[in-house]
Amino acid sequence: MPRPRRGVHITTVGCACAILRRSWPHTRNALASYTPDMDILRAATEDIRLTARRWHTQSAALGVDPPRSAGLPCQSSAAAVNAAHAAITIAAALTGRVQASATKVAQANTGYRANEAKSAAQIAAVADRARDC
Repeated sequence: MPRPRRGVHITTVGCACAILRRSWPHTRNALASYTPDMDILRAATEDIRLTARRWHTQSAALGVDPPRSAGLPCQSSAAAVNAAHAAITIAAALTGRVQASATKVAQANTGYRANEAKSAAQIAAVADRARDC
């Protein structure tokens, strides 16, 4: 990943990228920020987990039922039925993508937290050895 310019916030964590900017502008800079002078990435893991949950909730709301019979054959046109079927297909595809993205974000968050815990344990071990010297 290229290093961002000074003062630029990163909103790409795992696969969460431009979707965050469009869907939840209030979390635009809350998920991750990069400080070049300290050379670290800070990620608000709780915000990431909440975002993944919101995506799962939002994608569940996208579920649609197939159109019911309109009654007499003369009342519906083939174009309208085809358009409804296309809309259902698109909604189903979008639902799958959003759920997959939410799952990936949650997995990335879990991996990030595990890595942070491992790093903290390694630093603590070095500090313990230094104290024993």
